[in-house]
Amino acid sequence: MVAVSVRTSGTRRRDSAAAPPTASRSAAPGTASRAAAPGTASRSAAPARGARWLLLVLVAFGSMHLLFMLGVEGIRYFRAQMSIERLEREVADLESEARALQAVIEHGDDQRYREQLARRLGYMYPDEARIVTSEPR
Repeated sequence: MVAVSVRTSGTRRRDSAAAPPTASRSAAPGTASRAAAPGTASRSAAPARGARWLLLVLVAFGSMHLLFMLGVEGIRYFRAQMSIERLEREVADLESEARALQAVIEHGDDQRYREQLARRLGYMYPDEARIVTSEPR
C-alpha cells in the first residue's frame, strides 16, 4: 500500500484510500481518538470555546431583550390602567349628569322647579330689581 500526500492550502493531508486501518478509524464517527496528532487538540478546543462564547453572547442579548420587553409591557400596563381609571371617572361623571338631566325631565312640568332653574341661570321677572352685592375679601 502506498500513501499519497496531498498538499492543499499550506496543510498536509493523507489520502485515506491508501492508508491502512488504524485505531482512530475504528472509533465511532464524530468521536475523537486518543491517538490524535500533536496540535489537533487545541484546534478542536477552539471551536468549542467559540461556541461557548457565542452561546454566552446569545444568552446575554436574550436576557437584555427580555428585560427590555418586560419594561415595555410594564409601561403599557401602567398606561392602560391610567386610561381605565380616567375612563371610569368619565363614566361616573356622565352618569351623574344623566341623573341630573333625568331629574329635569321628571320635574319639567313643575312650575316652581322651572322658575328655580331659570333663577340659577340669572333670569328674573320684568318687575323685579336686581341687587348685586360684593363680598368682603
